[in-house]
Amino acid sequence: MITPEFTTTEMMVGDKVEGTISKFGERDTYTFTGEIGQQVIFDSLTGKPSLGVKIYSPSGLEVYNRGTTEEQPPFTLLEAGTYRVEIDGNNRENGDYSFRLLNLASTNHPNVSNLRFDTNIEPI
Repeated sequence: MITPEFTTTEMMVGDKVEGTISKFGERDTYTFTGEIGQQVIFDSLTGKPSLGVKIYSPSGLEVYNRGTTEEQPPFTLLEAGTYRVEIDGNNRENGDYSFRLLNLASTNHPNVSNLRFDTNIEPI
């Protein structure tokens, strides 16, 4: 039996995060501080469609649920406090991933909600 690893790492909005899901069942967890009304973009840099991303509010509500290669329009944070980002292989996948959470107010792309997976967004 393989015991999955669970790690939690602090990050800041704008940080580039890189990691690896190396065992089935492993989950990597990151935390960041968000403010009410802040608009955030999950900027996927590398990943696999079967590696999942979930983001939870400080009260535990799921506010984002996609694959690591599925970029979506910005979403608005409705609570202030510590948010949790979880990356996992859904008990059937492993692999490398990298992403950034960007504040919409500080990106350089005028049409950020219509970007393809391989489009780079740069903070300003």
